[in-house]
Amino acid sequence: MIKIFAEQRLSDFLDERLNRLRQEVQNQDTNYLLNVNETSFIDYLVNRYQVELLVFYWDQISVSYCEKPIPAELFPPSFHVRPGKSYPGQVITYHLPFSGDKELLKCQPSRYIMWTKDIRLEGDCVCFDVALLQTSFLIDLNERKTSNSKNWFSPPPLTITWML
Repeated sequence: MIKIFAEQRLSDFLDERLNRLRQEVQNQDTNYLLNVNETSFIDYLVNRYQVELLVFYWDQISVSYCEKPIPAELFPPSFHVRPGKSYPGQVITYHLPFSGDKELLKCQPSRYIMWTKDIRLEGDCVCFDVALLQTSFLIDLNERKTSNSKNWFSPPPLTITWML
């Protein structure tokens, strides 16, 4: 699991990358540096140390569904659940394709909000889960049918989404 945009400061990540580049150049043999094709060596360093920006492909997002146990601590306070227990619930997993340096997913930008969520990587997709917690209103249909109201049908269950 990765805490998205919260595990490491972006400036630290970039400084470390730059320091590794400098170290590689400084560790090269002087004769090598004097005789190497400058353009080829620069191309090599750029390919090795460049940081590919993250690009999310929102138009290619997909979802999958499953039932998973959901810890009671993740339920809203209005639900009557017991601490320490888990309850089965419908979970939607979002699969968001991306390209770029996956290490950037861990990096906190210089300007940020104090918020993060756990994600996981599956191939070139960022994946996160959202639980669908349902509660239904108990309605006496017989009472509704005898009333003068035209809308005697039962309302749909209230669905609350909760990010896991």
